[in-house]
Amino acid sequence: MSTQEMPFPGGPISEKVAKYITPGFRWKTPPLKKGELYQFTFRGICRKPARGWLSSAYYFDAVYKYEGPITPPKPHQTLCVNGECVSKLESWRELGPYVYSGLYTGCGEQIEITMYRWPYDVKGAIVLFIECLSDDHPIRIWRDQPKRDQARREAEEQQRREKEAVAQHRQKLLDEVELQRRNAHLHRNLLDPDHRSNLLSQK
Repeated sequence: MSTQEMPFPGGPISEKVAKYITPGFRWKTPPLKKGELYQFTFRGICRKPARGWLSSAYYFDAVYKYEGPITPPKPHQTLCVNGECVSKLESWRELGPYVYSGLYTGCGEQIEITMYRWPYDVKGAIVLFIECLSDDHPIRIWRDQPKRDQARREAEEQQRREKEAVAQHRQKLLDEVELQRRNAHLHRNLLDPDHRSNLLSQK
């Protein structure tokens, strides 16, 4: 896909689209269709060049600010999704260098993307990709696997209960048939004169 900015459709997002994010950026997505799964991906960096010997250079991606090879990267709080900075979103994961991704299930709402201004002018941009994941998308299959496993276990448990109920009903019928057979045999014996004579003689 081209890295050129693509216009978002007027209705719910139905395909992969991209938008450039620079300091001062504030924008809301179109409403995310209820029940659809969307992947939000931030990719790229912004740079602040050095200006004079007292001004140091640094750069930052969607989560971290990098000030040099010795200084460890520090999370920044300038890029936010619905008011929460990306560095604090537990559902997000790092896919590669300067690439971060998270999943959202649409509820008919809009998602606000904001990047607050930095103290200095910076160059470059972070690109936001939003993709509506189809039912056969590997990420959706992976995410929905626990639900499918649960549904399979419930179906297997239901089948086991049904088989058990059928077996119990069959055994009940067999017991009733056996009881009727015994009662019929006892009735015949009571009607038999020889059997009654034997019972009286035993007394």
